[in-house]
Amino acid sequence: MTTVAVGTPFEDLSKGTKVWIPHEEHGWVSGVVINPIDANQVVTTVDDDEDHVEKAYPATQLFIQNPTILEGVEDMTTLSFLHEPAILHNMAKRYETNTIYTYTGSILIAVNPYRKLNIYSKDMIDAYCGQPLGRLSPHVYAIAENAYRSMLTDETNQSILVSGESGAGKTETTKFLLQYFAAMGNRESRLPTSPKPDDSNVEKRVLESTPLLEAFGNAKTLKNDNSSRFGKFIEIQFDQGVIIGAKIRTYLLEKSRIVRQTTNERGYHIFYQLTKGCSPVDSEELHIAPASEYVYLNQSGCLDVEDVSDEDQFLRTKEAMEVVGITAEEKKSIFTVISAILRLGNIAFAPGSQTDSSAVTDQEPLKLSAQLLSCDAKLLEKYLTTKHILAGNESYDVLLTPEQALSTRDALSMLLYSRLFDWLVNRINVSIQAKKEAKSFIGVLDIYGFETFETNSFEQFCINYANEKLQQQFNQYIFKIEQKEYEKEKIDWSYINFNDNQECLDLLEKKPICVLSLLDEESKFPKANAGTFCQKLTTNFAGSKKHPYFQLPRFGKNQFTVVHYAGQVTYSTEGFIEKNKDFIVPEHISLLEKSGNKFVASLFAKFWASQGAQGGKGGQFVSVGSQFRDSLGELMKSILATSPNYIRCIKPNQQKKPNKFDKLMVLQQLRCGGVLECIRISKAGYPTRRAYPSFVTRYSLLSKNIKRKDPRDPKITVGILLTDLGIPKDAYQLGLTKIFLRAGQIAKFEKMRTDLMNQSATHIQKHWKGILQKRKYSLLKKVTIRTQSGFRTFLAVALLRKIREKVAATKIQKTFRMFVQKKKLRNIKKGAIAIQSAIRKRFASQELSDRQREAAALFLQKIVRSIIARKEYFRLKRATVLAQARWRGKLARRLYSEMRIEARSIQRIVEEKTQLEKKVEELSWKFTAEIKIRNKMELERSQLEKKVEDSKVQLETVQVELKKEKEDLKKELEEIKKNLKDELKLKEQLQVEKEELSKNLSGLEGSSEEQKKLAASTQLEIEELSKQFEEEKKTLQDQLESEVSNLKVQLEKVEKEKEELKAKLAEAEKTISSLKSDVKKLTPPPMSSHGSQTIDPSRRPDMPSPVPSPATAARAIANSTDPPEIIFRQIARNVAGDQDKGDHQIVDFLVTCILSKYEDKTIPAFFVAGNSNVQVPMPAFVAVKTFLKNRRVEGTALDYLVHTVEVVSKKYHGDSTMLSFWLANAIILLHHVSDKDVINIPSITQGIPLTRNATLTDRLRHLVAFIYCTILDDVYQTLKPLIAIHLDETTGSPGSPRKSVRSLNKHNMKDATDQLTELLHTLQASHLPTKIIQQFFGQVFYYINSQIFNDIMLRRDLCTLSSGMEYKMRLSSIVEWAKKPENREFTAAATKELEPVRELASVLVVNKEILAMDEVRKEVCPNVKGIQLKQILSNYQPDDSFEEPISPAIVQAVVKSPEYNVEDQLLWNTTAIHPVSVKDLPDFKMEEINFPREIQVEFEGLFGTGERGDVKGRSGSDLKGKRFYQFWK
Repeated sequence: MTTVAVGTPFEDLSKGTKVWIPHEEHGWVSGVVINPIDANQVVTTVDDDEDHVEKAYPATQLFIQNPTILEGVEDMTTLSFLHEPAILHNMAKRYETNTIYTYTGSILIAVNPYRKLNIYSKDMIDAYCGQPLGRLSPHVYAIAENAYRSMLTDETNQSILVSGESGAGKTETTKFLLQYFAAMGNRESRLPTSPKPDDSNVEKRVLESTPLLEAFGNAKTLKNDNSSRFGKFIEIQFDQGVIIGAKIRTYLLEKSRIVRQTTNERGYHIFYQLTKGCSPVDSEELHIAPASEYVYLNQSGCLDVEDVSDEDQFLRTKEAMEVVGITAEEKKSIFTVISAILRLGNIAFAPGSQTDSSAVTDQEPLKLSAQLLSCDAKLLEKYLTTKHILAGNESYDVLLTPEQALSTRDALSMLLYSRLFDWLVNRINVSIQAKKEAKSFIGVLDIYGFETFETNSFEQFCINYANEKLQQQFNQYIFKIEQKEYEKEKIDWSYINFNDNQECLDLLEKKPICVLSLLDEESKFPKANAGTFCQKLTTNFAGSKKHPYFQLPRFGKNQFTVVHYAGQVTYSTEGFIEKNKDFIVPEHISLLEKSGNKFVASLFAKFWASQGAQGGKGGQFVSVGSQFRDSLGELMKSILATSPNYIRCIKPNQQKKPNKFDKLMVLQQLRCGGVLECIRISKAGYPTRRAYPSFVTRYSLLSKNIKRKDPRDPKITVGILLTDLGIPKDAYQLGLTKIFLRAGQIAKFEKMRTDLMNQSATHIQKHWKGILQKRKYSLLKKVTIRTQSGFRTFLAVALLRKIREKVAATKIQKTFRMFVQKKKLRNIKKGAIAIQSAIRKRFASQELSDRQREAAALFLQKIVRSIIARKEYFRLKRATVLAQARWRGKLARRLYSEMRIEARSIQRIVEEKTQLEKKVEELSWKFTAEIKIRNKMELERSQLEKKVEDSKVQLETVQVELKKEKEDLKKELEEIKKNLKDELKLKEQLQVEKEELSKNLSGLEGSSEEQKKLAASTQLEIEELSKQFEEEKKTLQDQLESEVSNLKVQLEKVEKEKEELKAKLAEAEKTISSLKSDVKKLTPPPMSSHGSQTIDPSRRPDMPSPVPSPATAARAIANSTDPPEIIFRQIARNVAGDQDKGDHQIVDFLVTCILSKYEDKTIPAFFVAGNSNVQVPMPAFVAVKTFLKNRRVEGTALDYLVHTVEVVSKKYHGDSTMLSFWLANAIILLHHVSDKDVINIPSITQGIPLTRNATLTDRLRHLVAFIYCTILDDVYQTLKPLIAIHLDETTGSPGSPRKSVRSLNKHNMKDATDQLTELLHTLQASHLPTKIIQQFFGQVFYYINSQIFNDIMLRRDLCTLSSGMEYKMRLSSIVEWAKKPENREFTAAATKELEPVRELASVLVVNKEILAMDEVRKEVCPNVKGIQLKQILSNYQPDDSFEEPISPAIVQAVVKSPEYNVEDQLLWNTTAIHPVSVKDLPDFKMEEINFPREIQVEFEGLFGTGERGDVKGRSGSDLKGKRFYQFWK
């Protein structure tokens, strides 16, 4: 057994020394030395004893306590006195404050809290990511981060060994490790340079494999409700930090628990889960009964676990099966095998008819077992009651007794379950295996800890053997770490004696003679028993062959004792041989291989091949011990190939209750876990190590030759200090950066420092008391003199009072008389002024009445005259219209009479009809000719465009072409004029023919009735033809006149542009582009009378439309260099032609052009909304007015706009200016389409998820959240390095030179405030609503608070007085910036988010003793939770030689306070997002928006249209919109 220390030397014990005294119940209690007589008699008294009973102890039983400064340290190797009571006291102090993790060097000790602690959140994972071991507080994540980072940087495989006794929390610790690695894998996989895993769910399957293996491999024991009854090594495989797969290896499943359990224990969880959670249908099909009916389950008397629902756990197990890929059919097969195992246990045997034979007493369990296993019931019965033996070439069956049959039955059950368990592990490995070769891995070993009970059997022997093996590797690792540290610091030291436990391992495993080999040998004899095995051990290891690690107990039969590293353990050989036997009956294998159940048959398909060296088909005996030794050897090879990390889990009490610390129980576990051995190795050298600056800061006052701020090298200063104090050379060594001290030296330094401080305090008190007495005498003297002067003053005051009364009476009389006269004067003056004002008022009123009367008369005259003029105008207008109507009626009647005369000639009518048809054909031909002319002009225009594109290179050629084009246009004009003349001649000819036709009709008036009818019908036909002719002629004439007019204007423009090209060569491109647009105007499409486009007769139905597509038009507009008014006209033309396509063109123009082409502010990005001066972004304004004013909200155009803005936002990630502009647009759109006030964003990394059936409102909310979080993320990334610099500048080793607080504040906080100022200006430039900016800065300040708060909470080096002062200064500078006049409106309210971290800084600055009072805590830090305050006080360390550490009583007062809740969150959630409120934003009306002058007419015309191009009159913009619209029509 290892002992860390054997008492204290007598010379170190003096009166008043605090020591630890042995105690039967508590282990150790605190005491004080009263009278050290000699080494055998040291009189002490216990601190907590009210009677102060004195008792003498030998010096060897007393242990000196560590100084107060070393109470509750995070690393126990830093303790000055390393012994058992000091370690227990340190852990107990930390456990009292719910601090469950402690370091011992690089080993993490985890004490089970038996309650939920909120220290495993995602924020905690983020906090430990990238932090070196020891920088933050001890935590399981620190060990995981160290292993993960070492794997990446050193490119070596890592392993984490988690050990501890049952109930210590090994399984939960393993879960936390897997959670951390999964989080790190996800973090690395998001990097662009990292390989993407082939399967994104591998982390989830690795995590879900844990509860699945717990169901099949964990059970309730006396010490733990969820005890792992097997060891597992989880190999997590990585590729460049990304998890790509995993592999699980298991060791020593406790198969005996399947068939038998101790009282108040249970078998494996899956048995009870299946019996309680299986559905009635499955229960009937699988023949599942209640657990109380199974022999394997009811023999222990325990069927339930307190506060655990087997039904819920069964559902959890099935979910885990689905996650790892186990199909429904496989699940059913698994449950079938489990049901068969339970039914096998109900098979009972009785003596048979023959001697030494057995028979099954009840056939029902046998038949059900055979049915579930799909095998022959008779063969199963035969193989359970007989044994087949091979003797040479002969074979025969041997009958089995009932006891032997029961053993055969149990062997079959254990074989079935072990094969099922192996299949399950293999199935999980297939599910989580890597698709490619892993570059590195981290192995997590979860294995049972050292066990010792009142009665220890074969299971405890195997478990302790495994721990003995692991302890050897652990000792070697610790020894190497110590050696490496000394070599790193260049320390000359004699290497410590390495206490190897190889002899103990040789006793257990070394062949040819060891405990395991003797057990295997004894297990092969049929008549061997516990007595014969114990006798064989005694023969080989006791007596003359005495082994140092083997003992026989004085009392007890069939027992032996092994001296393990953790202490002596006595084992009972009862059951050793039976449990070591793992008989494999070949007939059982052959029976199950031929099972009708494919799953059962597959379990034994390759059974003999898997046995390998352990025995072929004929080898029926396989030793459990030898199997375990081989698997343990493979495990050790795996561990030795990695760099190990250690976690020791501790069970604080047997009752599993929180806040109860059993020191004796914990001490035994520390011994079993090798922690004390680690301390022994450390103590053999120089266990206490201090950095030179911190050592000088605390102990420099002990030497007169060292100044407080000595400028010399700290190492030299330390050497001078040690020389002045007379410290022996062998008590210390000076390394490169640290001083190494022997155990107990720090306590001596602390004692000298305390004595010096006490002497100094006495000296100060002496002088201070003298000062007080002097002050008292001076005070008495002053009081006497003051009394005398007071009496004299009283007499003088009485005389003075009489004189003052006389003077006052005279003054009062004078003042009263003056007051009376002044009052009389004021009354007279007031009356005069009132009379004057009344007279002036009368005259002014009369003048005002005259002016109003005159103005009213003029106004009435103006109205009467306008009414008279308007009536005269309407009268003349009605008369004119009436005259015109009568005259037109007279002409029509005259024409009608003439045409009646013409219709009387039938033959003439027929001929004229023929001629008219010919004339119509001629007109049609001429109309076709005009179309051809227009096509020719179109061709000419395309040629001109082609030549214009080469205008920069060939300017002279362009000029020639322009001249030629001018001549062609003149010719065409002449041709058009000629055609017009021909039309006029044709008109005159038709008039002549009409007159002749009238004459002919007049000669036919006397014809018959039939001729009259024919004439009437002919007359109607002629009238229709005439009307058609007149309409066609009028249309053509108007068209020709319009073209002639446009051609004339165009010719003038061409001449003008030609001169401009000659004069301004630099502006050629812009002018030619304008010419291209003007040439297009020469050929507008012909319109019908109702405004729609006419059909081109030359165009075939299958020809494409001349209107470009939205995307083509948008690209043409985006790539155009035209001025803004030309682009708006192009958009207007497209909208007028096709509104749906125009919608997308508008969106593309807004998104593509406004931000990329017109950054020079040619087109304004914002508009002023009416008199409110609210700046509205143009895209949001156009979208609201165009797509929301007259249409459905759920329009495709808005969906298209939202999608486009989201794509643009992703493109401009990192550009806060662009993102804030689009955020302003998105908020305006959301404000107009949604009545919801608040947007709840889960976190900055999640945003708002979109469903498949998301509405436009949902998409807008998603867009707002996405842009908002993107800007926040950019700001976070900018501020994060500044905060890190701030914290690194704040920290520093105590005693190291620091910059002044003011200089640090100016240096770093100026950068932060500059960033915040730039951010504020960016948001203001985008005209975001003030309320949104306020919320945004509230979120930014929340991030600053949470980031600094979390770092202070976890880093011990930040918890100092000077750091607190620096925090207050730097945070105050941010608050001052926020409250500046120019910033106050936007940022002042957000400073409340900084209150928690400012209060935390106040905690570091104030006197810590006052924090023990509830009222003070509520005043100083009301926003700091109790658990957070406890953490800060626990981490606080003095950074000045005169500052004392915090008393543990203060921490205890916080822990016991009402506001302390252990389940509160320790850290702030850095990714949380406050709800974004869009309520009470500035509202405005679209008609209030003032357009920019340069695009006012175009834009109002563009968006003054209603549904599908119909002009809608809307207030003052009707005329403008209509004119603009008709202009382009």
